Amino acid sequence: ILKDRKDFINRVISIMSDSLEPFKNQQENEALLKKTYDLLNRLDNPPADNLMQLIIKASGKVLELLSTTGEPLHVPALAIERGALATQEKTEPLRIIQEFAKPPVSLQLSVEMGKKEGDLHLKTSLYDWKKEEFMPGIEIAMAGAETLEKMISDENGEALFRIGKPGDYRATLTAGAEKIGEISLIVYG
Repeated sequence: ILKDRKDFINRVISIMSDSLEPFKNQQENEALLKKTYDLLNRLDNPPADNLMQLIIKASGKVLELLSTTGEPLHVPALAIERGALATQEKTEPLRIIQEFAKPPVSLQLSVEMGKKEGDLHLKTSLYDWKKEEFMPGIEIAMAGAETLEKMISDENGEALFRIGKPGDYRATLTAGAEKIGEISLIVYG
């Protein structure tokens, strides 16, 4: 029986970091530490009802998914643009989906790099899978890193936010007085 999970995890990290020296492959070391930090994060933040958590790292032109409670639909890869812009690199958006039971809603997030360096664009999309229709008119209030913004989802159930800098962000999704869900987004630079 563990009385203090954090203490236990910190001991495991300490033991593991001492044992990492024999490994020759740096990628194995990083993967092992990432799994440990993911475990620590899950223990510290148990999943709540209707909460989508997303932790990403944005550096240069690359987005990296570190952790999520949703299902990744598309993990971005760096690709060369086609046509006249063939010499420029472009990343594909990161797409995550999560289903909520009450109310029966699918929440899809799409995150991509903005045109200005350091900017991210976060697009939310809401779909009522019981009624089989997108959800227009949903208020989405985003707060964090000197940002406080409210948007209303359009006829396609979508709203777009600009994330200007790394930090912790929280969005609440409501339909009138009914809370539909929340998004927890952590962006590392």
